[in-house]
Amino acid sequence: MLLCIPAAAILVLSSLVPGQTACNVLKKAADDPDCQAFASPGQLIDVSETPTSTKEKMLKNLLACITAKKLTDKNRFYFKIRFSKEDSRLMERTGLMLAAEAGLNNIAKDFLHLQSDLDIRDYYGFTATILAAKNGNVDILDLILDAGGDMNDKTNIGNTALMFAAKNGYAHVVASLLQRHADTNLQRKSGWTALIDAARRGYESIVNALLKHGAKPNLQNDEGWTALKQAASKNHSGIVTSLLNSGADPNIQNKGGWAPLIDASWGGYGSIVNNLLKHGANPDLHNYQGWTALLYAADKNYPGILFSLLKYGADVNYQNNDNNTALNRAANGGHIKVVLMLVARDADINHRGYKAKSPLAMAAWKGHQKIVSYLLHQNADVNQQDEYGWTPLMRAASNGNSKIVSMLLRNNADQTIKSHSGKTAEQRALEKGHSGVAHILNKKG
Repeated sequence: MLLCIPAAAILVLSSLVPGQTACNVLKKAADDPDCQAFASPGQLIDVSETPTSTKEKMLKNLLACITAKKLTDKNRFYFKIRFSKEDSRLMERTGLMLAAEAGLNNIAKDFLHLQSDLDIRDYYGFTATILAAKNGNVDILDLILDAGGDMNDKTNIGNTALMFAAKNGYAHVVASLLQRHADTNLQRKSGWTALIDAARRGYESIVNALLKHGAKPNLQNDEGWTALKQAASKNHSGIVTSLLNSGADPNIQNKGGWAPLIDASWGGYGSIVNNLLKHGANPDLHNYQGWTALLYAADKNYPGILFSLLKYGADVNYQNNDNNTALNRAANGGHIKVVLMLVARDADINHRGYKAKSPLAMAAWKGHQKIVSYLLHQNADVNQQDEYGWTPLMRAASNGNSKIVSMLLRNNADQTIKSHSGKTAEQRALEKGHSGVAHILNKKG
């Protein structure tokens, strides 16, 4: 029995016969052999919420009507279905298309016996071939291809059966299409390939199958992303290995300048970083903001990745668009282990980073005592001024950090220096209400 629910929820018709409800039309399509539900070309049945079992009944009745010649057009659109649960756009469906989409093998076979047109497309360019692949219905796909369907059919935006199968993780469908020599290197209008889709989603077996059948690993989409960049950014280490072993170029950058190594470093994916470096990744490539893999490793406190990058010759003093080096970022973040590693590799401890602030100034400002102590022992310039004339002592005093203020004073910080606005460290402390720090400074003076 067909469950009747409100018409607006399950049925949208171009027109209804007066006195006829949407639910009545569904009943007729599923149960009534008189073919009236299918009679009008302007009456398309919305089966978006209809169970597969009911779709099967409707299609059997439609086949009976066509066979009995009560209906003459086997290729007409009889149904409509929502694009997806999230997308309310309605797409037209012929009987064969609906069977291919719903996985109704025997019904699809019957429509094929009637020599249904395999080239019919809905408004968005979907064919029965594409719909079968998109929904993982490999048996129906094989039937359609055996009947002359085009395995390389494209939707209006260029999606193919292989792309949908790869994107949705249907390895069995991919295998069938590849056995028939489907084109692995077609690109949709946005430049994506089946390989890029599969790499992004982590379908390793599909990636390997595509590579084995000639997929080119260095094709880029319109934003410049390759399959390798997708895999590296998503931490799909096995796929990264497969792509590199198949000739993927680790130094291709997207339009924003991001390379796979930068992605992997940003994400903290150490094994991928090492693999990319072993396959020739350039550690000094930078994105549009001037950030390198080393800068991200320092900023995010990934000492293991930092070690690998330094081992492969990363420029320890490279500066991004804000003039910050890896040491500036590590000092700012309080990452003592990273600071030690960078200084051991001759990082400039007095480099003027953003607004000309030194690593010592950044650490003093943020209250990172261990880093302040270490930099002082490495003879960092205790009185270096930034572009506002502020010294590390002023930074620490302004934030009320008495321990760092005392540490800086013990290391010959000059409290008489004035900023460009004419204020000393003591005045900064008083201005911010840090009377204890002001007392320390006054006493020392």
